[in-house]
Amino acid sequence: MKRISKVLVFILVLSISFSGISGTFADSKISVSRDVVKISEFELYSNLQAKSNDELIKMGYGKKQIEFLRNFDFEKKLRERAKLDKKFLAELGYSKEEIENLKNTDLSMKLNGGSDSGGVFATLTLETSKDYKTDDTVVVDFNWEWNHAPIYSGHDIVGISWEGVNNYGSDLQLRINRDYTYHKITMQKPGGTEIQNANIDVDNEYHAASFEFDMSYPVSSYTSAYAVSGEGQIMVNTTGTLPLNEMGMNIEYGHQAVTGYPSVDFSSGLSMSFDIIMAELAGVSDVYR
Repeated sequence: MKRISKVLVFILVLSISFSGISGTFADSKISVSRDVVKISEFELYSNLQAKSNDELIKMGYGKKQIEFLRNFDFEKKLRERAKLDKKFLAELGYSKEEIENLKNTDLSMKLNGGSDSGGVFATLTLETSKDYKTDDTVVVDFNWEWNHAPIYSGHDIVGISWEGVNNYGSDLQLRINRDYTYHKITMQKPGGTEIQNANIDVDNEYHAASFEFDMSYPVSSYTSAYAVSGEGQIMVNTTGTLPLNEMGMNIEYGHQAVTGYPSVDFSSGLSMSFDIIMAELAGVSDVYR
């Protein structure tokens, strides 16, 4: 009998906190299962810049992109940000404590040691949760949040893949329900926030879809809005009469790390791969029964 194994996918992650909570309400077939992963932007660039040129070339990076990585001085950009006015930093999402830490702590020590107890580095938190399952429908929620604006902002992508198994252990087709699938982005800008709807790109209505969105856009000649958080829902339905036994779903967040235009490719199973300008920053694969 085919069975989907639960796997947590951590890519470019050096230090992750993970927690899980589960529960079931048999009468309504509603259950809650949460997975959480965290990763900082500093860890992302440390990992990429530690690779040799040959390693980056084998990964698919071109000459201009390698040059961008070699010239991307994270410490310099962080120090430049630390010089910004406190009000402006608050508009970038920094809390009062994070502003004080950014301006008053030894950044060299944090950069050399990778420690970030004070929220100096931009950190992404990705969470997924199952909130509904019947014999023919599964609904999975996801949300992500940056504690404040990352140093580099481009186009980011949330990729989703899934597969189902029936009670006889055979593959079961699950079609995405576009009417109940969405991804809302909260943009932080001077004076408040606004909600934007990310466009869905369905690679295969029985297997995979993605949401691409801009991490920032200019509001004026000297201020910008940035994507602080997002929340979404994916609904899939069976297409035949056989009941669904379990479903595997993989949700990954890709953060643009170098110049270019991003994309994501889906293969068989739950795996996916972002192109070379993206860093697969965090991801969760889980089984919903």
